[in-house]
Amino acid sequence: VMIDPPRHTPLRAIHERAFDRDRISSFQPVIEKIVSDLLDGGAAAGGLDAAADFADKVPVYVLNQLLDLPRADWDQFVAWSRAISQTSEAFLTRKVLAEGEAALEGLHAYLRPLAEQRRRDPGDDLLSALATIEVDGVRLADDLLLDSLIFLYQAGHPTGGQLLALALHSLLRHPDQIERLRAEPELLPGAVEELQRFDGPVQMNDRVAVEDMTFAGAELKAGELVRLCIAAANRDPERFADPDRLDVGRAPDGQLGYGRGLHYCIGEHLGRVQTRVAIGTLLDRAPGLRLAGEPDFLPAVSNRGLARLPVAF
Repeated sequence: VMIDPPRHTPLRAIHERAFDRDRISSFQPVIEKIVSDLLDGGAAAGGLDAAADFADKVPVYVLNQLLDLPRADWDQFVAWSRAISQTSEAFLTRKVLAEGEAALEGLHAYLRPLAEQRRRDPGDDLLSALATIEVDGVRLADDLLLDSLIFLYQAGHPTGGQLLALALHSLLRHPDQIERLRAEPELLPGAVEELQRFDGPVQMNDRVAVEDMTFAGAELKAGELVRLCIAAANRDPERFADPDRLDVGRAPDGQLGYGRGLHYCIGEHLGRVQTRVAIGTLLDRAPGLRLAGEPDFLPAVSNRGLARLPVAF
């Protein structure tokens, strides 16, 4: 995501082929099983922490299954991915940095021999696809393949998990919208777009000015960093009527949670499917779903997220 064409073009194409929509769509029953299994413990206990014990695990479990990794190792991947993601926030300590570096080393040690094995003997999984797809004579070299695999977790875990947690938080704060979704489940695909527009995980993003310009009255010099407030754009009253109101029937066109342009999120279809499945399954299985205490938000700057979201069924 930090490079431009022409180098970017074949690398992007490799990932687009690997994240083929048919592959992701055919995976929906597997996602449903993962979500149901995670909810089983909460159903028996009468509730759970919908952030730490549900939303934080769903995207990692789904990605692990797509990569065809052993089930016994999935929770280790949750811990590794979480440790690395915390190094990208502004509140960085030596302890957080050391834990992130240790997690990175752990992922490299685990994934390198597995990637080499899948190159030699590919299967019908995402890791094999990334290891073997070639575009315009370009294939992911060993180190780049490892970096891509690790980045999949960083792109899909913090944002995918927090999209789900924040969506549940928004719905729990608006019980009338939960009841509408239960009465009209066909609204769910559009509701996922609305929930991301209303309160999504990616609050800000950065761009670099490629030339001197004047934008909205501000003078920008080539090479200067420009911080975009995605959250403000998603509440723009010139684009969305009554933008501070959550409306699961809105199905907003143009919300910016997955970005735009060359670096538009490669996993957007997967993110939408897993969020839709997770919310739909939870609403089906928990007719008495309600907050069971005040949520705790993460001390993040660019990305918004929940550390704790206690719910009762």
